[in-house]
Amino acid sequence: MPHHPGLRSFKDGISHISQWTGNEYKQMERVFLGVIASAVPRKVAQAAKALLNFIYLAQYSTLSEDDLERMDVSLKTFHQFKHIFIQKGIRGDFNIPKFHALIHYTFYTQLHGTPDGYNTEVPERLHINLAKYAFCRSNKKDYLAQMTCTLTHLKAISIRQSYIYWRKPELESHADIVDNDDIIIDDTIPIPLLQIGNGVTMLAGGTDEEVEPEKTEEIEEDVDPDGEETHTAVSIFRVAKKAPLQRISGGMILDDFKAPGFLNHLTDFLKQRALH
Repeated sequence: MPHHPGLRSFKDGISHISQWTGNEYKQMERVFLGVIASAVPRKVAQAAKALLNFIYLAQYSTLSEDDLERMDVSLKTFHQFKHIFIQKGIRGDFNIPKFHALIHYTFYTQLHGTPDGYNTEVPERLHINLAKYAFCRSNKKDYLAQMTCTLTHLKAISIRQSYIYWRKPELESHADIVDNDDIIIDDTIPIPLLQIGNGVTMLAGGTDEEVEPEKTEEIEEDVDPDGEETHTAVSIFRVAKKAPLQRISGGMILDDFKAPGFLNHLTDFLKQRALH
């Protein structure tokens, strides 16, 4: 391609680029069709042109019904000619999630607005929190089970913390400030929670085989001033026979488990239950 202001010249081609940025994609899209125009079969160029048309239309800040129709037509054109890539042995199939997602663009644009306000930053950030964070805290062997356990613990801590702040809002104002981006847990992760009574939940330590039978306190009957009987809530708890983690230092609890207020709460707990 001849040099032109605003166009990037890929001197060494594009095959050696292992990780693409959004800016590099845009620069490549500007010159891609011109580069392959006379170097590939006509159907390949038509498929590339249709896909590029769809990409550029999707970047519009406003889209009319005619624009959405043009996007659908471009996508149909791409699917009409994409088989040339399979015939030439370039690809074995097109079972690619991103290509499937294109089918829903026009429908969701009508529901939620133009796609130009969305990007991949959120899922990329979640990949750090839900994959890299947990993997780094495993021993790198059989890491899937360990990662699941780590995320389960973090989710339980988050739920417990939210409950505490809901019941005692004054604690939140005195809590140490923690960056919310440090831990982001997917709400769809299943968590083994235990009913403690009055709607309180706690994380179960260990597996079901390692858990003691449930213990239930007897219900105490009280009489209110009006002479009616009232019942206190039943406390139900389950405790693991073997602690999943032992001899943990205070620093590990503060740093690795993201519990900056642990020492303060532990001190208050011991003072309240100190023998007099």
